[in-house]
Amino acid sequence: MGNKVSSDKDVVETFHGKHSIYEIVRSKGILKTDYHIYKNDSYHRGAFDSLARAIEIARNEG
Repeated sequence: MGNKVSSDKDVVETFHGKHSIYEIVRSKGILKTDYHIYKNDSYHRGAFDSLARAIEIARNEG
């Protein structure tokens, strides 16, 4: 399961790029769950419906 970094971030995947740290963060809504990419602890990109797609995008950038 994901690691709680703060009360508003549920990190489900973390990896290190060449110069940055990427976190895939789960955001649960009433009807769906979205995944967002954080880069060096700041919002970078999102909202992805699929965890696999969010990881793929982040790894391609890293």
